[in-house]
Amino acid sequence: MLLRSKKTHPTKRKRTLYTPEPLQHRIIALHINGESDHEIGKKAGIHRSTVKRIRSRPEVLKIIAEQKNRVLLMTPKAMDVYLGTLEALDPKLKFVAATNILKSAGVIEQGSGNAKNGHFTLTKSDWELEHERRINRLAMGRLSMEDLYALRENLGSDCPGVPSNEREKKALTAYESAVAAVKLIQDKS
Repeated sequence: MLLRSKKTHPTKRKRTLYTPEPLQHRIIALHINGESDHEIGKKAGIHRSTVKRIRSRPEVLKIIAEQKNRVLLMTPKAMDVYLGTLEALDPKLKFVAATNILKSAGVIEQGSGNAKNGHFTLTKSDWELEHERRINRLAMGRLSMEDLYALRENLGSDCPGVPSNEREKKALTAYESAVAAVKLIQDKS
């Protein structure tokens, strides 16, 4: 019996776990694999509060800590395997290893590409995103109120980015030229 607690005095009632031991082991395994209490509860057919009670027990916390330590001890060996794969002769193996490393490092998006076609999308760094936002704010500051209203109406339409009339076309053209002007100014500085 892994996690069944003893009954105490009726005035000091302590909750006991009536979850079968194999199910408790499954819950621990799912938790170690990184699943949330809600996800584990759905898979096990129990409430998430029961999952939390099981994984919060001192003996379970000890098991989880031991498993995490085992994984941490295996990390250098796993890195050596990746390094060996990157130095392999097979280009497909090299590509898969490199893609996995880049995805886990956050350099490329998790859902992008595979070993078959080799297509993937580079993620934008926080600096690049902030740079784009700054350019957008500066460009918007250069537009007339009429152009800003036209752009706002266009964003609220069924097909944003596709001007439906001449006024919106003019506003988009003004916005594009404002972005180009801001980028030119920033490149000079």
